[in-house]
Formats: sequence, structure tokens, C-alpha cells
Amino acid sequence: MKKQLKVSLRVTVFFMILAIAGILQSIPGADWGTKAQAASYSGDYRYWSQGASDDYNMRQYGCWVTAQAKLLYETNVDRSAGFNPDSYLNWQRSNGLINSGFYQTNGGNAPSIYASQKGKQLTYLGNWNADANQLWFNINAGYYTIVKVPGHYVMLANQLSKEKGVLYCYDSWTPSSSVAPQPLSRYSSWQSGYVYRNDSRDTTPPTISNVRITDVNADGYTVVCNVSDNVGISKVEFPSWNTDKHRGEDANWIQGSVSGNTASARISLSSLKSGAVQGNYVTHIYAWDSSGNKSGVPTSIVYIDRTAPTLTDIKVVEKDSKGYTVECKASDASGVDRVQFPTWTAKNDQDDIAKDWWTNQAVRGTRVSGDTYRFRVNISEHNNEVGSYVTHIYVYDKYGNYSCGRSGCVVPLGLLPQRIVKYGNSLLSLYNENYSWDEMKTLSGKLQSKLAEVEDAQKQQVITNLVSDQIRQYYYIGGSQAGKGQPWKWQSGSSVTYTNWDAAQPDCAGNSEFYMAATRGHGRWNDMPSSYIYSGFILETPLNLKPAAEITYGNKVYRFYTAGIPYALAERYCEELGGNLVKIESEEKNNVIAQKVKELNKTFYIGASDEKEEGKFVWRDGSAVTYTNWSQNEPNNSVDCGGENYVQMYANGKWNDYTGQSVDIGFIGEFDKTPTATSTPDPTNTPNATQKPQATNRPQSTKKPQTTKKPSSQTDDSDYNWSSSDTSSDNVTVKKVTGVKVKKAAKKSLIVTWRWFVSQDGFEVQYALNKSFTKKKKTKRYDLYAERVKLRGLKRKKTYYVRVRAFKKVGTEKVYGKWSITKKCKVK
Repeated sequence: MKKQLKVSLRVTVFFMILAIAGILQSIPGADWGTKAQAASYSGDYRYWSQGASDDYNMRQYGCWVTAQAKLLYETNVDRSAGFNPDSYLNWQRSNGLINSGFYQTNGGNAPSIYASQKGKQLTYLGNWNADANQLWFNINAGYYTIVKVPGHYVMLANQLSKEKGVLYCYDSWTPSSSVAPQPLSRYSSWQSGYVYRNDSRDTTPPTISNVRITDVNADGYTVVCNVSDNVGISKVEFPSWNTDKHRGEDANWIQGSVSGNTASARISLSSLKSGAVQGNYVTHIYAWDSSGNKSGVPTSIVYIDRTAPTLTDIKVVEKDSKGYTVECKASDASGVDRVQFPTWTAKNDQDDIAKDWWTNQAVRGTRVSGDTYRFRVNISEHNNEVGSYVTHIYVYDKYGNYSCGRSGCVVPLGLLPQRIVKYGNSLLSLYNENYSWDEMKTLSGKLQSKLAEVEDAQKQQVITNLVSDQIRQYYYIGGSQAGKGQPWKWQSGSSVTYTNWDAAQPDCAGNSEFYMAATRGHGRWNDMPSSYIYSGFILETPLNLKPAAEITYGNKVYRFYTAGIPYALAERYCEELGGNLVKIESEEKNNVIAQKVKELNKTFYIGASDEKEEGKFVWRDGSAVTYTNWSQNEPNNSVDCGGENYVQMYANGKWNDYTGQSVDIGFIGEFDKTPTATSTPDPTNTPNATQKPQATNRPQSTKKPQTTKKPSSQTDDSDYNWSSSDTSSDNVTVKKVTGVKVKKAAKKSLIVTWRWFVSQDGFEVQYALNKSFTKKKKTKRYDLYAERVKLRGLKRKKTYYVRVRAFKKVGTEKVYGKWSITKKCKVK
């Protein structure tokens, strides 16, 4: 006689349910003429809950039906898209296997009958004992068990039990729409087990294909593959190990993630037994299906490079009033991926740094030859600010390893001649500033000069020498034409008779090339558009400028020129005429000069500067400046002008230090009453005002928005030792350090960072165990490039107070800025 089972009720309440069932005939959820609809069953059969059904009786008493539905799905009897506990309930109703009292009329045989109708064979072995030993026997034998617990039925989770080492079940009772697998021990007793054998058991293992390795970097790699199986993938694992140090038995088994038919795992080197070290790694892939079948494939060996690239020879190779060019050498055994040049100005800190600078193409260097890279910094991309600039250089290889260094430059306000040579009765000066043709014509007028005109081969040779080793591709000279096919004329209006065109030039490409330029290297001419980004220009200044005034004082003649030529060009002009920029040794002489300056109502350069040593002003003959007539609060070397190393006289006779590149300032020449004849010197370069670049191979942190991102800082934590005494001076002011941050690092250490700035020679970091810095106080000194340091050897579990200040060397003394705001942090 077939045993009748009642779901989720004890026999003692059987008759109570019969009475309630009669009442429920009037409730739509209990209407036996209405099919149950699966409202919100989970996509994972193991999480099916009877609470997801819209059928009242199913929600109350459907644990047995739900457990059988999970059995049918796991054994691959039915995995169709529409199969779920409600569809199985409807099948039982239509086949008379469950009555209106929600009793099963065929006991444990219902799943076998369902399987038979689907052409599958699922044999019901009977109702067995359900102690732990028996249940483990069932699992190991490949049998499936529905366990009866007090007032409830659950399905034994075979695979999960094996993985956990304890018995787990797929539960179903919850008012919510899903329920996670649970330890079987949550139930006080296991009364019996309905045991099934899948005689149509799947024996086909999963298929693993299209294996690929991606995202290889210094920290690891990603393994991706396609997986498929006739009954469904249960799990995929990726055992991995370092083949240089270990064998397969030492592998770390990495759990993969499966999405559709794609499985993947990120192999993090730090999670492997070898740790994150350079070397060879391998990963195997194993996939299991729901029937327990397994297949595996190896992958190719992956080499991980953890050696940072080499970065050397950092230098500024060119600068002008519109920017500068940084050059470096970068190499790596696995190949350089990119060289980034994040840059910002001292003004307003990093408000002008490029977004995502670590990958941004806008700040990526260009390989010019071999292992040499260059990057042009344009002030137009930095709010047109002049003054102090900072450029960090980051070299990345394809594994993400990087090295970094730093450079910097002071960008002047005005026009900066790169070279000046004398030819005939004029000075030829070369500039790297990029201007349009109309701008160059206007500028040349201010300088009482013209764009260079080439009348013969001898002068062309001078032009060729000028451009032979310069940075720009083209340098505009004074030739132009009114339109295609029109005659070429010089800026002065004379016709071009001598020519030095390059091959196939002029070609008037695009019907817009009406202007003449000499080509870097060989000096031959090319017709050009009115402006070109990689261009400069050459000016020609006559050596017979007409002074606006001339006076005699003592045995000297003083000429006042209003031509706004840069300081270096003015100095050379005076030298070529046998004189110098004016030297003022006394108040009397200053008054004489100032009187004429006042009459002319213009500012003029005089012959003093501190270009060789900041704060130490000397005349052009090298003698020290003893008499001065500084204006209030001067000299101040304002960085807003790009640094001020040259002295000018205001219209009121007072002095000011200023940039030497202005085109709005005249100059005063001092000459003997009878000028001394001078020979024509060989062409020479002007003094290079470029700040000497710091060639560093020591990584430095660059602040990201915010940062790097992306890569962590690599710093030198060693103290920086000075031989000078620790005295201070009241004559120099040092900026206060801001942006101090302190965070925990490894045991017994802290990391301190701050906002770096120029105009300092180093930093001091002071730390103590109390805010007044009297308990266990220590002070460490770091060099001028420091902005991130690690404090080591601290006491565990102690709170430290930290502050930072900058200092500047003045002779043998140090001048200190104010301490920063104090920060505190507890050590691990």
C-alpha cells in the first residue's frame, strides 16, 4: 500500500488542516482550478524558496514539492527555462499525484514518474535511515537524498557538503523569494531520507576552450576561458604557482567566476605561496559540472617582470618665454610602454596638472631616437603662468613597473633669445617662441628690428649655423609673398634675389604657404603657413639704433635707447659698440641718469644683475654693486615674472629687479667719449639662463587628482646630512609647509606626505609622543625633493605627533620656515 505524505504538518494536526482546507476553497490562492504561477523564483535552483510561489498552499506546505523540484533540476531531468517548483506542482496536480489536501498520493515515486515522462531514469531507492554516516554514504555513492526533518523536508547538497566537509542542505522554508544553502545541523534531528539514484547520470565532462591570458602586470594576470557542459557548470578553479620555486602540489587554488559561458580568475601574485616575485608562473584550469564530472587544461607559462625601468639623463634642453622642453633617457628589459610628464606651476600648486596624468596622452613624451624621449611644456596649457614649473617624469613598462624622477624650469616673462651672433652691421638673434607671422612682424617693430633677410650665401651660412643644433623644426625669416605665384619679398620691401630653397620647395601646399622659414639642421628654406606649432624665428637688429637721448657725464657718454630688446641682446649691442650697459656707482651719478630717465618717462635696463648667484648683484664687468637705490620692497625676485635677475630703473629713478626678457623696457648704454674699435667676434651663443636640470634616478611622488592614480610613491627614506651649522638668518623668508598628511604603514612605521614647493633647500620632519614635542622628540632632515617619507622604528600602539617645516641655505646658515599644522596618528 502506497504511503501518503503530508507536507510541512505533523500527523497530530492533520484533521485541523482538513478543516482549514475547506475554508480555503473560497480563497483564490487555494483554488485547485487555478494553476500556480512562479512569481519570483531565483535563477539558481539551489536558492528556490516556497515563499516565491503565488500559490497559498505552496507557500505554506510546499517544502516537499520544492525539494523534489530541486532534485529533478540537479539530476538534469528538467532544466528547461520554465521549470520551477510551481510548474512541478502543476504537473503533480494534473497527474493526480497531489490532492486537494496537499497530500502526495504516490510518495517518493513522484520524481521517478516525472523523469520517466521526460525520457530519463531516476530510480527511487526507498526511505532510508538518515544518520550522518548514512548520509555521507549516499553522497559518496552518488545518490541524492531528500531528508525529512521535524515538520519539514530539505534536499541534501552533495557537492557543497564535500567542499565544506560538513553536511549542507538546500532549504526552502522562508517567507522571502530565495533561501541560501544551510548547514543540515540547523535541524535538531534527521528522521529519514528519501534516496534516489540517477540511472541516466551524465558522464560527459565540461568542455574548456578559448583559453587566454590578459591584463598581465607586475601584480599578476587574468586567465579567461570559455566553459560549456550539457548539464551545466558547477564551478571552475584556477590552481596557480611560481614554476621557479614550486611544483603543482604547492599551487594555490583560485576560485573562478562564471558568467554565461565565460569563466575567469585574477591571479594575484601576492596570494600565491611564492609571494609577489619576478619569475615564471603557470595556471591550470579545472571545471566541474553539476553531475560532478571534471575536466582540466593547462595554460602557457607567464613571465612576470617586476623590475622598474631605468630613467637617466633628465634635463631641460630648451626653454623660451612660452615653455620648455624636457628630455630623458628611458629603457627597460621588457620594453618601455610610455613616458609621462605631469607638470604644474608653483602658483596655486597643482591646480593646472593634467587630469589622469598617468595615462593622459596630452602629457606623454615622444621617443625621438633610441632610448631618448622628449616632452614640450607649453605655458598655454598652464593658465599662461610664468615662473617656476615642476615636471615629474614617470617611465612605465608593459607590466606597470615604473621609475620616476623630476625636473623643473623657470619660464621667463617676455622674449628669450637662444643665440645671438654678429653679422656685418647687425645682430642676428634666434628665438624658440612660436608666434604667427603678424605677431612676429609686430614684435620686430617693438624691438626696432626685422625678421632676418638673407642677401647672399655668406649670410645664409650664418643662418645655417644658427639653426643647425636647435630644437624647433623651422625658423621663420623675413621673406613672404602676397599670394600663390606672386614674387617673394623681404620684410623691408626689397625683392628676394638670393634663394636657398629645399628640394621641391616652394610648393605652396594647401595654397596657404606664403611665408619663408629656414629648416633646422641644414638651413634650407621651406614655404610655410602663417603659423606652425614647431617653429621659432630669427630677428635682425641693426647696430645703428637711434638713441632717444644722449648725455655726457665725466669721461663717458650715456645713450638711452627705447627699443624693447631683451636684456641679453641689449648687453651684446652695447658690447659691439665698445661699451656696456650703464654702471652706477654713486648717488650723484644715479641722479644724473635718473633725470634723463624721468624726462623720457620710460623704464630702462641698467647693467646690474644677480643671474649667477641669487641675491648677489654685480655689474657687467664683474664688480660688486655697492651703491643701490632700490624701490620699496625690492629686490624681491618675484616668481610671478619667472624670476627677476636683472635691474631696471623706473622713471622716478628707483631700481627694481625684473625679468630680462621684457620687450617693453629700453636700455642705457655707457660708452667712452672716443669709442674703442672692436673686431667682429665669432658667432656665439648667449648665456643660457636655463636652470640646471636635476638628473635623478630616485623615484619621487607626484600628487594625482588624487593620486597615483593609481601608482604608489617610491621614496628614499634616508636622512639628508648637511655640513653647515643649524643657525638661521632674518634676511630670508621660507614658505610654510602645507598639506601635511600622516597615515599608518607597516608595523612600527608611519608615512608622512606634504605639498612640495620650490624655493627651498630641504625639509625637516619632527615627531614626538606629545603635542608639545617634549617627549621622545626626534627630527629628521630630508633633501629638497622630498615630499613623502617613512618614519621607522616607532613604538607600537603609540600615538605620534608630526610636523614639517622647510629650510633654505644662505651661505653657511639655514633659514627655517614655520612648522606646519601638527598631525597625529597611532602606530600599528
